[in-house]
Amino acid sequence: MGAADTFGLLRRWQQYLEVSGRANANTRRQYGRAMTNFLADVLGDPANEHLSCIGDVTEDDVVECIRRIPPQGGARAQVLKALHSFYGWAERRRYLPDNPVKGLPIPRRKYGRAPTLEEDQREALFAAAELVDPRARPTMELMYATGARLGSICGVLPEDITRGKDGRWSVEFRVAKNDDPYQVPLNAQGRAAVERLVELLGWQPLRAARRRPTLVGVGPGVVWSWVHEASDRAGLRVDGRRVWPHLLRHAFATDLEDVDDRTWAALMHHRDASLRTRYAAPNEARMIAAVDALH
Repeated sequence: MGAADTFGLLRRWQQYLEVSGRANANTRRQYGRAMTNFLADVLGDPANEHLSCIGDVTEDDVVECIRRIPPQGGARAQVLKALHSFYGWAERRRYLPDNPVKGLPIPRRKYGRAPTLEEDQREALFAAAELVDPRARPTMELMYATGARLGSICGVLPEDITRGKDGRWSVEFRVAKNDDPYQVPLNAQGRAAVERLVELLGWQPLRAARRRPTLVGVGPGVVWSWVHEASDRAGLRVDGRRVWPHLLRHAFATDLEDVDDRTWAALMHHRDASLRTRYAAPNEARMIAAVDALH
């Protein structure tokens, strides 16, 4: 089996994932990159001259490749998920003689307490964001007010902001996990953030690329840089790191203390509330408040 046959298999596997609904577009891209990198690492290694094609890869080859991936951040699990998907598909169709990952389980990620931003930290971050870009503060405030993922917030179009018959504003996130759009009602902070971003729709910074036709006007990479710069200006660090955008989603999830599990899951766009315990884990401020409330 040559390179053309190998990439032909990868294409057919990707087409199967698309048609079967086993993976959304983002997951297919991640799996594709993982498989391409795996094959480059294994078949391109001079020490593996004995491997002539993808069908020659053994469990030992997979273990050695995975072992070189840092265990932090779930990267190993991501590669193993892609390998299980590809080799399982190829094995069922007898395209390859063996499945080298059949005996390698996908490690379950152990979640600890979700890091978050307390109110004073958020306000310091928002204030610093005003010095970064006029759109930075309302973008971060909208992320906190809705708990939106970074890709979702950057995909919102002006027409995705709607008002119901009762006058309530909502935002529809069309770019969402599993390609499943959902809505979140806006509170006063969210409405103010949207109004400010609408005011800035025609604003174009000097020496910058043409703005995107979205409410925020920039992509995820720019928002990352905004949050990092605001974090540096405010001198904020969380778990020893500069603030990152997903912390605003964590803060939203943490502050939804008085809602039932089904409402929490809907607002977070989760299938269920199984991860809620990550955000409800007691921190020092909550423990102090609980003790002070005792009589």
